[in-house]
Amino acid sequence: MGITSINGITITASTSTSASVANTISVLNTATGVGPYYLTFVDATSGYKTLLVDNSTLTYNATSNTITATSFEGTASQATRILCPVNTSNNATNYLLFSPTFNAGGVTGLIPSESGNLTFNPFSTEFRAGIVNMQSNGQISTTSDANLTVDASLTQSIAWNVSLTTTRSLTINNLAAGRQFFAYIRNTNGTQRQIVFSGSATTTGQTGINMSVGAGAASVVTQSIAATTGTMLVYIQNIGGTLAGGIM
Repeated sequence: MGITSINGITITASTSTSASVANTISVLNTATGVGPYYLTFVDATSGYKTLLVDNSTLTYNATSNTITATSFEGTASQATRILCPVNTSNNATNYLLFSPTFNAGGVTGLIPSESGNLTFNPFSTEFRAGIVNMQSNGQISTTSDANLTVDASLTQSIAWNVSLTTTRSLTINNLAAGRQFFAYIRNTNGTQRQIVFSGSATTTGQTGINMSVGAGAASVVTQSIAATTGTMLVYIQNIGGTLAGGIM
């Protein structure tokens, strides 16, 4: 039968170091150590196989929980997070990402898209789009014979071609510091009318806007517009918190 014990210790398959096949191996749990540690694999799905490693490209760092490999292949159905580095100095055109579908609950993964018509420059903070709030380049036009209130954060200019039946007001809201607003007004009514100008840097606290009607002329908040084909081009700007403008 050969040697069955050494120094009183019985030799069995579980204690023998010369067994050709081991049913189990000892595993040590560790969450630290930069390694590199080498991931093991086999070249078949059954049978007795030798454990293999690749010491050049497939490693694991237990401290950082990082697997390193040359490439990864497969289909990822959904990523819960993406890395977004801060970028305020890139003086170039960047393309904004968006999704073609709306996922209110965030349960289903969405595929991001981009367009050359929607860009942003982080350095100059300049945003460009063909249409803003369904208004081409922030421009609107109207023939409404009514008092008008315009949101300057959405609209940069207005063309007001109207038959004015009485005095009307033009109120400009949300005109932030350093921003400008333009209005072209044409009265097609046979009677001279008046336009009253007011506004605010927000949506409240509107006050009359001092308008200059020519070089050296006194400022006014109300200006007459001629009958039938009378026109005026209005320029308004927020300068250090004060709304002021001119009429040409």
